[in-house]
Amino acid sequence: MKYICLLLLLAGGYIFANAADSDKYKDDFKFKNIYDSTANAEQDIQNAIKTAKMENKRVLLMFGANWCPWCQRLHHLIETNEQVNQYLHEHYELVLVDLGKRDHNMQIDKRYGSPNKLGIPVFVVLDSNGRQIHTQETGALEYPKGSTKKGHDPEKVMRFLKQWAKQ
Repeated sequence: MKYICLLLLLAGGYIFANAADSDKYKDDFKFKNIYDSTANAEQDIQNAIKTAKMENKRVLLMFGANWCPWCQRLHHLIETNEQVNQYLHEHYELVLVDLGKRDHNMQIDKRYGSPNKLGIPVFVVLDSNGRQIHTQETGALEYPKGSTKKGHDPEKVMRFLKQWAKQ
């Protein structure tokens, strides 16, 4: 019984510490409607493929939702980190695909192998002909656990973008 109480105490402390850290980070930015729930994602993807073909780029689909803190954080990095933003726009056509509460654009999600099963946000890279060439869960692009920095690591995001950019 003594060990069970100790285990419950430790587990409770771990959960509380992580929840407090998560809540603190949540306040670092204001939630925005980055995903347009009224957009025609099918048409947006087709337009991006046409532009990518003309400009010799890839298409980067970012599946996510406005309620998702990690989607908000990654989008914030893309918008505010000059190096990431510039490289992304020089080499990719970005399409934000709104999944709502996993009840919106699910036919598009299914077409690309249901990447949302990996969590959101999730990236899908298309070549300039619209063929899927890579799916990337974005947890691997975050700072390591235990780091004093939170969110997505700009260096990891840059490595990902450079790895899949058209050569």
